[in-house]
This record gives sequence, C-alpha cells and structure tokens, in this order.
Amino acid sequence: MTQIQTEKQSSETSDFLLEFYLKGLDDLETHCDDIIAKTSCFETRLKAMIHHRIEILGQHREHAIHFTSLAIDPRSSASTINNSDSIIKRRTLKILNKLIEGSNFCSHQELAPFVPTLIWYYMGFIIYFWIHDTSNQQTKTTHLINSLTPLVLKPIFMSRFSFAAAAVRPVIQLLQSFIKIN
Repeated sequence: MTQIQTEKQSSETSDFLLEFYLKGLDDLETHCDDIIAKTSCFETRLKAMIHHRIEILGQHREHAIHFTSLAIDPRSSASTINNSDSIIKRRTLKILNKLIEGSNFCSHQELAPFVPTLIWYYMGFIIYFWIHDTSNQQTKTTHLINSLTPLVLKPIFMSRFSFAAAAVRPVIQLLQSFIKIN
C-alpha cells in the first residue's frame, strides 16, 4: 500500500469514526435533555448519561471497540485525548455542562471549571472498562457505574466545605497545569 493510499484510508476511517461518534452524541444529547427534565440530582443525571452512552456504543460493540482504540491512540488523527479541539470532546463537555446546570451539583468554586473535563476522563475509564468486560451483557460495567459514580462525585461535592480547602488547593494547582479551561 502506498503512502497516499494509507493516508486516504486513514482519512476515511477518521471520517467514519467522527460520523459514528457524532450520531451517538446526537442521541445522547436528546436523552440527556429528557434526564434533565426528570431530575435535578446530578448523580442521577450523570449515571443515566453514562449508562446511555454505553448502551449506544453497545449497539455496535465491535465497531465501538475498534474506534475507541483509534480515539485513544495519540498517533491517530482521530484521537480525542490529545486533541483539545476535538468536536467529540467539545460536544461531550457541552452535554456535561448541561447536566450540571440546574442540578444540585456543587463544588469548590475554583474546582468547578475542571469538573466536566474530569468527568469526561472518568467516562473514558468506564468505556475502557466496558470494552474489556466479558461478563454477561457487561453487567460488571453497570455495577461499576452505579457503585463508582457516587464515590467519584463525593470528594468533588465535599470540596465546597471550608475544612477541605487545604486538600483542594494543591489539586486545583495540579489541574491548572494539566487541563486547559476555555
């Protein structure tokens, strides 16, 4: 295969990957609008969003597994991890911000801008776990989402209390050095 053929195939794969994820994000956004209308509990909203994201990916599990491997490969033009301008990442962050708005979400004021990105990384972990979940109908993933999400959110919620300030300050400084907030 020539370099031109390889580049063309890579471009076509990236285009198909982008279309696959954007279609899923359209569905996810509609689902999240329904969730927002039903509850103001951020934890409930987030768990429902993650469950639905996994459900969408599960409809085309083999494709999702292949595409996810491309999305996390920093050498891939389809990488969403290293590409802060990724439309997939931006749209997901927009959805997460919508889930936060009008919910009971609360955190330290300086931590709040980082939360959508942190949750985006958490969702990536869940998807990675789901890819490797060989349990019947990926029931371990369902259990992980339901059990781990409250544990992930608890320190974020507790960060708003003054007694947590000494622990929160270095976390915020670290996040400022790694995560660019627009």
